[in-house]
Amino acid sequence: MSNKRFYNFLPVLATLLSPATLLHAADWTPTLTESKASLRAIAAVSDREVWVSGTNGTVLKTLDAGKHWTQLPGLPADLDFRGLQTFDGRTVLLMASGSGQKSRIYRSIDAGLHWTLVHQNQLPEAFFDGIAFYDALRGLVLGDPVDGKFFLLTTSDGGITWTRLDGPSAREGEGAFAASNTSLAVHHDGKAWFGTGGVRGARVFNSYDYGRTWTPTQTTIPHAAATAGVFSLAFPGGKHGYAVGGDYKSPAQADGVASETTDDGVIWGSTKGPRAYRSAIVTDGHHIVVTGPDGTDYKPSLKAEWQPIPGEGFHALSLKNKTVWASGSNGRVAFIKLGKGL
Repeated sequence: MSNKRFYNFLPVLATLLSPATLLHAADWTPTLTESKASLRAIAAVSDREVWVSGTNGTVLKTLDAGKHWTQLPGLPADLDFRGLQTFDGRTVLLMASGSGQKSRIYRSIDAGLHWTLVHQNQLPEAFFDGIAFYDALRGLVLGDPVDGKFFLLTTSDGGITWTRLDGPSAREGEGAFAASNTSLAVHHDGKAWFGTGGVRGARVFNSYDYGRTWTPTQTTIPHAAATAGVFSLAFPGGKHGYAVGGDYKSPAQADGVASETTDDGVIWGSTKGPRAYRSAIVTDGHHIVVTGPDGTDYKPSLKAEWQPIPGEGFHALSLKNKTVWASGSNGRVAFIKLGKGL
Protein backbone atom coordinates (compact mmCIF):
# COMPACT_ATOMS: atom_id res chain seq x y z
CA MET A 1 0.00 0.00 0.00
CA SER A 2 1.40 3.42 -0.92
CA ASN A 3 1.86 6.07 1.76
CA LYS A 4 -0.93 8.14 0.22
CA ARG A 5 -3.37 5.24 0.22
CA PHE A 6 -2.33 4.33 3.77
CA TYR A 7 -2.98 7.82 5.16
CA ASN A 8 -6.30 7.99 3.34
CA PHE A 9 -7.24 4.74 5.07
CA LEU A 10 -6.43 5.97 8.60
CA PRO A 11 -9.74 7.83 9.20
CA VAL A 12 -11.66 4.73 8.15
CA LEU A 13 -9.53 2.56 10.43
CA ALA A 14 -10.07 4.95 13.34
CA THR A 15 -13.82 4.76 12.84
CA LEU A 16 -13.75 0.99 12.70
CA LEU A 17 -11.76 0.79 15.93
CA SER A 18 -13.54 3.52 17.86
CA PRO A 19 -15.04 2.58 21.25
CA ALA A 20 -18.57 2.99 19.92
CA THR A 21 -17.89 0.65 17.02
CA LEU A 22 -16.19 -1.91 19.23
CA LEU A 23 -19.08 -1.77 21.66
CA HIS A 24 -21.70 -2.37 19.04
CA ALA A 25 -19.69 -5.31 17.76
CA ALA A 26 -20.43 -7.03 21.07
CA ASP A 27 -23.80 -8.06 22.41
CA TRP A 28 -25.35 -9.86 25.32
CA THR A 29 -25.14 -13.62 25.22
CA PRO A 30 -28.59 -14.80 26.36
CA THR A 31 -29.18 -17.95 28.38
CA LEU A 32 -32.36 -20.02 28.59
CA THR A 33 -33.72 -20.24 32.13
CA GLU A 34 -37.23 -21.45 31.17
CA SER A 35 -38.57 -19.07 33.83
CA LYS A 36 -41.05 -16.21 33.48
CA ALA A 37 -40.16 -14.59 36.80
CA SER A 38 -38.94 -11.04 37.24
CA LEU A 39 -35.37 -11.65 38.41
CA ARG A 40 -34.25 -8.82 40.69
CA ALA A 41 -31.12 -10.29 42.29
CA ILE A 42 -28.08 -11.96 40.77
CA ALA A 43 -24.78 -13.23 42.20
CA ALA A 44 -21.93 -14.65 40.15
CA VAL A 45 -19.78 -17.01 42.24
CA SER A 46 -17.32 -17.95 39.48
CA ASP A 47 -17.01 -17.99 35.69
CA ARG A 48 -19.46 -20.89 35.62
CA GLU A 49 -21.63 -20.63 38.74
CA VAL A 50 -24.33 -17.94 38.89
CA TRP A 51 -27.43 -17.57 41.09
CA VAL A 52 -30.56 -15.49 40.41
CA SER A 53 -33.79 -14.92 42.32
CA GLY A 54 -37.08 -13.08 41.94
CA THR A 55 -40.85 -13.32 41.91
CA ASN A 56 -42.99 -16.41 42.50
CA GLY A 57 -40.48 -17.86 44.96
CA THR A 58 -37.97 -18.27 42.13
CA VAL A 59 -34.34 -19.18 42.80
CA LEU A 60 -32.20 -20.51 39.94
CA LYS A 61 -28.57 -21.49 39.59
CA THR A 62 -26.25 -22.54 36.78
CA LEU A 63 -23.00 -24.47 37.11
CA ASP A 64 -22.03 -24.31 33.43
CA ALA A 65 -22.12 -20.58 32.60
CA GLY A 66 -25.79 -20.53 31.71
CA LYS A 67 -26.09 -23.55 29.46
CA HIS A 68 -28.41 -25.19 31.98
CA TRP A 69 -30.36 -23.70 34.87
CA THR A 70 -31.78 -25.49 37.92
CA GLN A 71 -34.82 -24.32 39.85
CA LEU A 72 -34.18 -24.68 43.60
CA PRO A 73 -37.03 -26.30 45.58
CA GLY A 74 -38.56 -25.78 48.98
CA LEU A 75 -39.47 -22.08 48.95
CA PRO A 76 -42.91 -20.40 49.15
CA ALA A 77 -44.24 -19.50 45.72
CA ASP A 78 -45.84 -16.28 46.95
CA LEU A 79 -42.57 -14.58 47.90
CA ASP A 80 -40.51 -12.08 45.92
CA PHE A 81 -36.80 -12.81 46.49
CA ARG A 82 -35.17 -9.47 45.75
CA GLY A 83 -31.97 -10.15 47.67
CA LEU A 84 -29.36 -12.87 47.25
CA GLN A 85 -25.92 -13.39 48.77
CA THR A 86 -23.42 -16.25 48.44
CA PHE A 87 -19.65 -16.44 48.41
CA ASP A 88 -19.09 -20.14 47.74
CA GLY A 89 -22.37 -21.50 46.33
CA ARG A 90 -22.82 -23.70 49.41
CA THR A 91 -24.05 -21.22 52.00
CA VAL A 92 -26.72 -19.03 50.42
CA LEU A 93 -28.83 -16.23 51.94
CA LEU A 94 -32.10 -15.14 50.35
CA MET A 95 -34.03 -12.00 51.22
CA ALA A 96 -37.73 -11.73 50.42
CA SER A 97 -39.22 -8.26 50.04
CA GLY A 98 -42.79 -7.44 50.97
CA SER A 99 -45.02 -5.82 53.54
CA GLY A 100 -44.92 -7.16 57.08
CA GLN A 101 -44.32 -10.91 57.30
CA LYS A 102 -43.58 -11.17 53.57
CA SER A 103 -40.13 -9.71 54.34
CA ARG A 104 -38.03 -12.72 55.32
CA ILE A 105 -34.54 -14.22 55.24
CA TYR A 106 -33.87 -17.84 54.26
CA ARG A 107 -30.58 -19.70 54.55
CA SER A 108 -29.19 -22.82 52.89
CA ILE A 109 -25.94 -24.64 53.73
CA ASP A 110 -26.21 -27.32 51.03
CA ALA A 111 -26.24 -25.25 47.83
CA GLY A 112 -29.99 -24.69 47.87
CA LEU A 113 -31.28 -28.22 48.35
CA HIS A 114 -32.83 -27.29 51.71
CA TRP A 115 -33.78 -23.93 53.19
CA THR A 116 -34.25 -22.66 56.73
CA LEU A 117 -36.31 -19.58 57.58
CA VAL A 118 -33.91 -17.69 59.84
CA HIS A 119 -35.80 -14.41 60.17
CA GLN A 120 -39.37 -13.28 59.52
CA ASN A 121 -40.31 -9.65 59.95
CA GLN A 122 -43.20 -8.94 62.30
CA LEU A 123 -43.50 -5.17 61.86
CA PRO A 124 -46.26 -4.10 59.44
CA GLU A 125 -44.30 -1.01 58.32
CA ALA A 126 -41.07 -2.82 57.51
CA PHE A 127 -40.13 -3.71 53.93
CA PHE A 128 -36.74 -5.27 53.19
CA ASP A 129 -34.74 -3.58 50.41
CA GLY A 130 -31.30 -5.20 50.29
CA ILE A 131 -28.89 -7.72 51.79
CA ALA A 132 -25.09 -7.60 51.67
CA PHE A 133 -22.24 -9.40 53.44
CA TYR A 134 -18.83 -8.03 54.37
CA ASP A 135 -17.47 -11.56 54.55
CA ALA A 136 -18.76 -15.08 55.19
CA LEU A 137 -19.93 -14.16 58.73
CA ARG A 138 -20.89 -10.49 58.90
CA GLY A 139 -23.81 -9.04 56.97
CA LEU A 140 -26.53 -6.39 56.88
CA VAL A 141 -30.15 -6.15 55.76
CA LEU A 142 -31.62 -2.76 54.89
CA GLY A 143 -35.33 -1.96 55.13
CA ASP A 144 -37.62 1.03 54.78
CA PRO A 145 -38.03 3.32 57.80
CA VAL A 146 -40.02 2.22 60.84
CA ASP A 147 -40.97 4.90 63.38
CA GLY A 148 -38.82 7.40 61.52
CA LYS A 149 -35.64 5.31 61.38
CA PHE A 150 -34.26 3.09 58.64
CA PHE A 151 -34.74 -0.57 59.50
CA LEU A 152 -31.42 -2.44 59.78
CA LEU A 153 -30.54 -6.01 60.74
CA THR A 154 -27.06 -7.36 61.38
CA THR A 155 -25.55 -10.84 61.66
CA SER A 156 -22.12 -12.02 62.76
CA ASP A 157 -22.63 -15.78 62.41
CA GLY A 158 -23.18 -16.16 58.69
CA GLY A 159 -26.89 -15.32 58.77
CA ILE A 160 -28.01 -17.87 61.36
CA THR A 161 -29.23 -15.17 63.74
CA TRP A 162 -30.15 -11.53 63.10
CA THR A 163 -30.25 -8.55 65.46
CA ARG A 164 -31.88 -5.20 64.83
CA LEU A 165 -29.61 -2.16 64.82
CA ASP A 166 -30.60 1.37 65.76
CA GLY A 167 -30.86 2.78 62.26
CA PRO A 168 -30.34 6.40 61.26
CA SER A 169 -33.22 8.85 61.08
CA ALA A 170 -35.10 9.22 57.81
CA ARG A 171 -36.75 12.32 56.43
CA GLU A 172 -40.49 12.26 55.92
CA GLY A 173 -41.25 10.34 52.72
CA GLU A 174 -37.69 9.00 52.40
CA GLY A 175 -37.10 5.30 51.78
CA ALA A 176 -34.93 2.83 49.91
CA PHE A 177 -35.46 0.84 46.72
CA ALA A 178 -35.44 -2.95 46.25
CA ALA A 179 -34.98 -2.84 42.48
CA SER A 180 -31.67 -4.72 42.15
CA ASN A 181 -30.33 -5.57 45.64
CA THR A 182 -27.68 -2.88 45.19
CA SER A 183 -29.06 0.10 47.09
CA LEU A 184 -26.91 -1.32 49.92
CA ALA A 185 -23.15 -1.82 49.42
CA VAL A 186 -20.45 -3.00 51.85
CA HIS A 187 -16.69 -3.54 52.00
CA HIS A 188 -14.88 -6.23 53.98
CA ASP A 189 -13.26 -3.59 56.22
CA GLY A 190 -16.54 -2.60 57.86
CA LYS A 191 -17.56 0.17 55.50
CA ALA A 192 -21.15 0.31 54.31
CA TRP A 193 -23.32 2.63 52.25
CA PHE A 194 -27.00 2.75 51.35
CA GLY A 195 -28.90 5.02 48.99
CA THR A 196 -32.36 6.51 49.41
CA GLY A 197 -35.21 7.87 47.34
CA GLY A 198 -38.34 9.98 47.74
CA VAL A 199 -38.95 13.71 47.54
CA ARG A 200 -36.55 14.31 50.43
CA GLY A 201 -34.20 11.47 49.57
CA ALA A 202 -31.44 10.85 47.03
CA ARG A 203 -29.04 10.67 49.95
CA VAL A 204 -26.28 8.17 50.70
CA PHE A 205 -25.70 7.06 54.29
CA ASN A 206 -22.13 6.06 55.19
CA SER A 207 -20.95 3.77 57.97
CA TYR A 208 -17.38 2.83 58.90
CA ASP A 209 -18.15 0.55 61.87
CA TYR A 210 -20.22 -2.33 60.44
CA GLY A 211 -23.46 -0.35 60.51
CA ARG A 212 -23.50 0.80 64.12
CA THR A 213 -23.39 4.52 63.22
CA TRP A 214 -24.31 6.35 60.00
CA THR A 215 -23.73 9.74 58.40
CA PRO A 216 -25.97 11.01 55.57
CA THR A 217 -24.80 12.97 52.55
CA GLN A 218 -26.87 14.48 49.74
CA THR A 219 -26.16 13.28 46.20
CA THR A 220 -26.84 15.20 42.99
CA ILE A 221 -29.44 12.69 41.70
CA PRO A 222 -32.91 14.21 41.16
CA HIS A 223 -35.60 13.28 43.69
CA ALA A 224 -38.71 15.25 42.81
CA ALA A 225 -41.00 12.24 43.18
CA ALA A 226 -41.52 9.31 45.53
CA THR A 227 -40.33 7.03 42.73
CA ALA A 228 -37.01 8.84 42.20
CA GLY A 229 -33.61 8.81 43.86
CA VAL A 230 -30.60 6.53 44.34
CA PHE A 231 -31.20 2.95 43.20
CA SER A 232 -27.72 1.43 43.06
CA LEU A 233 -24.26 1.98 44.53
CA ALA A 234 -20.82 0.67 43.57
CA PHE A 235 -17.50 1.17 45.35
CA PRO A 236 -14.79 -0.63 43.34
CA GLY A 237 -11.98 0.20 45.74
CA GLY A 238 -10.14 3.03 47.35
CA LYS A 239 -12.37 6.02 48.01
CA HIS A 240 -14.06 6.10 44.61
CA GLY A 241 -17.77 5.36 44.41
CA TYR A 242 -20.76 5.74 42.09
CA ALA A 243 -24.49 6.14 42.53
CA VAL A 244 -27.10 5.76 39.79
CA GLY A 245 -30.85 6.02 39.71
CA GLY A 246 -33.48 8.40 38.42
CA ASP A 247 -37.25 8.00 38.36
CA TYR A 248 -38.51 4.54 37.45
CA LYS A 249 -41.94 5.96 36.61
CA SER A 250 -40.32 8.42 34.15
CA PRO A 251 -37.38 6.37 32.85
CA ALA A 252 -36.64 8.61 29.86
CA GLN A 253 -35.64 11.54 32.08
CA ALA A 254 -31.87 11.22 31.93
CA ASP A 255 -30.66 14.46 33.53
CA GLY A 256 -28.44 13.86 36.53
CA VAL A 257 -29.12 10.15 37.04
CA ALA A 258 -25.52 9.54 38.17
CA SER A 259 -23.41 10.90 41.01
CA GLU A 260 -19.79 10.30 42.01
CA THR A 261 -17.62 10.45 45.13
CA THR A 262 -13.84 10.38 45.56
CA ASP A 263 -13.76 10.49 49.35
CA ASP A 264 -15.62 7.37 50.51
CA GLY A 265 -19.02 9.03 50.16
CA VAL A 266 -18.41 12.12 52.29
CA ILE A 267 -19.20 14.40 49.33
CA TRP A 268 -21.08 13.48 46.16
CA GLY A 269 -20.68 15.47 42.95
CA SER A 270 -22.42 15.47 39.59
CA THR A 271 -21.07 13.38 36.76
CA LYS A 272 -22.29 12.76 33.25
CA GLY A 273 -24.68 9.87 33.41
CA PRO A 274 -26.21 7.32 31.05
CA ARG A 275 -29.25 7.76 28.81
CA ALA A 276 -32.03 7.25 31.34
CA TYR A 277 -33.10 5.76 34.66
CA ARG A 278 -30.80 2.91 35.66
CA SER A 279 -31.42 0.43 38.48
CA ALA A 280 -27.99 -1.24 38.75
CA ILE A 281 -24.31 -0.44 38.34
CA VAL A 282 -21.14 -2.57 38.41
CA THR A 283 -17.54 -1.50 37.93
CA ASP A 284 -14.06 -2.96 38.27
CA GLY A 285 -12.60 0.50 38.74
CA HIS A 286 -11.96 0.89 35.02
CA HIS A 287 -15.01 -0.29 33.08
CA ILE A 288 -18.51 0.73 34.19
CA VAL A 289 -21.77 -0.97 33.19
CA VAL A 290 -25.24 0.27 34.16
CA THR A 291 -28.63 -1.15 33.30
CA GLY A 292 -32.33 -0.50 33.66
CA PRO A 293 -35.52 -1.96 32.19
CA ASP A 294 -35.17 0.00 28.95
CA GLY A 295 -31.45 -0.39 28.23
CA THR A 296 -27.82 -0.84 29.22
CA ASP A 297 -24.86 1.54 28.94
CA TYR A 298 -21.12 1.09 29.19
CA LYS A 299 -17.96 3.15 29.71
CA PRO A 300 -14.72 1.53 28.48
CA SER A 301 -12.78 3.79 30.87
CA LEU A 302 -13.60 6.31 33.57
CA LYS A 303 -13.01 9.28 31.23
CA ALA A 304 -14.76 7.80 28.20
CA GLU A 305 -18.23 8.65 26.94
CA TRP A 306 -21.20 6.42 27.73
CA GLN A 307 -22.07 3.98 24.97
CA PRO A 308 -25.23 1.87 24.60
CA ILE A 309 -25.14 -1.91 24.60
CA PRO A 310 -27.81 -3.09 22.16
CA GLY A 311 -30.82 -5.03 23.39
CA GLU A 312 -33.48 -4.95 26.06
CA GLY A 313 -32.46 -3.76 29.50
CA PHE A 314 -32.31 -5.65 32.80
CA HIS A 315 -32.97 -5.12 36.51
CA ALA A 316 -29.78 -6.37 38.19
CA LEU A 317 -26.07 -6.89 37.48
CA SER A 318 -23.18 -8.93 38.90
CA LEU A 319 -19.52 -8.69 37.89
CA LYS A 320 -17.08 -11.58 38.25
CA ASN A 321 -13.71 -12.09 36.54
CA LYS A 322 -14.42 -9.56 33.75
CA THR A 323 -17.83 -11.07 32.99
CA VAL A 324 -20.95 -9.01 33.62
CA TRP A 325 -24.08 -11.06 34.31
CA ALA A 326 -27.54 -9.48 34.06
CA SER A 327 -31.03 -10.59 35.13
CA GLY A 328 -34.36 -9.06 34.23
CA SER A 329 -38.00 -9.54 33.37
CA ASN A 330 -39.53 -12.74 31.97
CA GLY A 331 -36.73 -14.92 33.36
CA ARG A 332 -34.05 -13.28 31.22
CA VAL A 333 -30.40 -13.83 32.14
CA ALA A 334 -27.51 -12.87 29.89
CA PHE A 335 -23.80 -12.11 30.08
CA ILE A 336 -21.21 -10.04 28.30
CA LYS A 337 -17.44 -10.11 28.70
CA LEU A 338 -15.41 -7.00 29.36
CA GLY A 339 -12.60 -6.71 26.86
CA LYS A 340 -14.44 -8.80 24.25
CA GLY A 341 -15.68 -5.95 22.11
CA LEU A 342 -16.28 -3.76 25.15
